Amino acid sequence: MNIHTAKIIHIMPYPPAYEEWGNKPRPEVNWDTPDGNWVAIAGYDWPDLIGAEMLKIKHDIDFQVWQPDYRADKMYSHTFPNNLKRCLFPAIKIDNEAISPLMIPELNKISKEIPVILILPPPYYNFTMKMLKTLKKTKRMRIICAWASEISFPINQFFRLRKKVSQYIKLLIKQVEGKKIISEIDGVIYINNKNISYLRRYFKGATALIPMGVDFSFWQAGCRLTARKKLNLPELKKIILSSSRLVDIKQIDKLIDSLKKLPDNSDYLMVITGHGTHSYAKYLKEKANGLITSGKLIFTGYVTEDQLLTYYQAADLFLLTSSTEGSPVNVQKALACELPVMTTAVGFTAEVLKNNHAGVILPVKRYKQWTEEIRKFIQGSDIKVLDRKIAEENFAWGHVAEKYLSFYDKILNTCQKKQGKC
Repeated sequence: MNIHTAKIIHIMPYPPAYEEWGNKPRPEVNWDTPDGNWVAIAGYDWPDLIGAEMLKIKHDIDFQVWQPDYRADKMYSHTFPNNLKRCLFPAIKIDNEAISPLMIPELNKISKEIPVILILPPPYYNFTMKMLKTLKKTKRMRIICAWASEISFPINQFFRLRKKVSQYIKLLIKQVEGKKIISEIDGVIYINNKNISYLRRYFKGATALIPMGVDFSFWQAGCRLTARKKLNLPELKKIILSSSRLVDIKQIDKLIDSLKKLPDNSDYLMVITGHGTHSYAKYLKEKANGLITSGKLIFTGYVTEDQLLTYYQAADLFLLTSSTEGSPVNVQKALACELPVMTTAVGFTAEVLKNNHAGVILPVKRYKQWTEEIRKFIQGSDIKVLDRKIAEENFAWGHVAEKYLSFYDKILNTCQKKQGKC
């Protein structure tokens, strides 16, 4: 089988985030629905970006992204100028999962005619388990499960304190059921090495570590003084940048607590870009009120890519405080811009920094150490910058896309002896 004669179908498990678009203009690709609502395809989710980069290398592959949509009354599809095809399928909610009954027969129909590489969420996701229980896998179909965050199995969650015994029983049942499901999978893509031993214990097939990617031709270092003037930022203060969605796992509230414990004479400016729900953003701003009024912290809200690049170029340090990550793109951008990085020990970026003795790796929960490391940086402690060539080899889109194509080609042409298929 050849990748050029196959369809690569990446299925997203969640519907479009219409609530986040709010009152913004509709995406360019949109349709009105019979009930007076509308559906739309934005085309900038991670599967879209991955597909777009692969199509730059191999223009003639058939790459599609499928997504369930509660608003859709039928299947809607659009092919972008780069040949990436996007499809929305009508969905219903079952156990808080967006399930589309039309996807399965469509997949069965396609796989009878031509080879299919099907990319699903991790094997223990409810979405994937339901798909694989009803899907009729043919000899022409290859199934890959991809982790977009750290590897996790039900057994990893078993030793967390829970209120009801029934919750432990459910996890054990899911673990056992998942063992049967995982036998249907041909390959696994993961994004960092945390819990890799669990993956290798339960899955003996082909695997590949492939992180997210960034455009190294866009994310580059610039003149710090020029960038600060452009943003009206102080020229002489140490500027620390954090950029992410404002959600709980980013631990921005813990960062604020750590900053409050710095000596009063600390001369710095913390810049936090990104947005979240109105209530959570309000909570963070109220918590940081003293820092804001003293000129030590600003929230920018949402910024464009061009504006964000200028913030990276203006900063002295990039800081990530997340409790969990896969391969944080915000850190990858900092590495492309040749910024020193201070990060919690999460994600593939932290692994690369540690392996190359660069950056500062913070413990995820020991917040006193955050304060101490930030204090040392403000007072002049040097932080080794990761060599940009190393960062590019790991995170530049071209290299990332080549890894995807190579793995898909391997999966398509590798015999699965235990299943008696080639």
